[in-house]
Amino acid sequence: KDNMKKIILFLFILMAFCSEDKNFTFKYKYYEGQKVNYKKETMIILEIPVVGEFRMGENYSVIDEYLGEKDGFYILQKTIKNVISSSVLGDRVTLDRSLGALSDIPCRLYIDSDGKVDHVEPVGEEYSYLEEDFEMKYMGMDIDNSFFPFGKNAKNISIGDSWTDHKDSVSIVTADNISGLMSISSVYTLDKVKAKKGVAYISEVSDVSCKIFMFIGDEIVEMHNKGTWEASYKYDIAADQIISIQSTGDMVSEYEMFDKTLKTPMVYIDETKRVK
Repeated sequence: KDNMKKIILFLFILMAFCSEDKNFTFKYKYYEGQKVNYKKETMIILEIPVVGEFRMGENYSVIDEYLGEKDGFYILQKTIKNVISSSVLGDRVTLDRSLGALSDIPCRLYIDSDGKVDHVEPVGEEYSYLEEDFEMKYMGMDIDNSFFPFGKNAKNISIGDSWTDHKDSVSIVTADNISGLMSISSVYTLDKVKAKKGVAYISEVSDVSCKIFMFIGDEIVEMHNKGTWEASYKYDIAADQIISIQSTGDMVSEYEMFDKTLKTPMVYIDETKRVK
């Protein structure tokens, strides 16, 4: 009898499992007081003609805290901590203090219903002078979405499904002397789901092209960049949060300088991990 009960129970669980909706929708969910900590590491490697290899890296943590809604905006407060930022050219190492200047200063991001940052606000009037720096950090390259990490088409997705997301004419402002436009065409795939762990595994392959204008003295250098981007994500299905991201990008920048056409290969490496 005990064995028969076990068999019936097993069949019941199996039928329930098989009848479950296997479709997933990937959209961030927030609740007031929610806090999530992430650790980020980035590295950019350039091969500059004549000069040689140039490396620029950042290592820091960031605390995301959702504060609720106000005036039609969703308010997400970010606090950067534990910043290590440096650049290496040949045997010369330089510490970059621009990101460190934002460390331990909370900044509120006002997000619209499409998941885009409308404006930012440092917490505390004494830090108002950093508003442009925070804008550069959180709005300078407007490719991230605070609601739809894999685009708005990431709904009713089954294991093995792929979907696309396109971003055209994305504004880039990375410094006072650099601006441009970027286009990204992405294909995402839901590779697998580990139901017991509640983790979805998603991969991304993107074609990237951008035109950047760099002001050097009285001259404007126009740079044309093309390349590919690949990323793998672990996504917490229950919490609707990113667990980790591992991504790499390869691009080639072509531009005119000193009456010559020059090409600069670039490698971008990014790792993000949720921490307790």
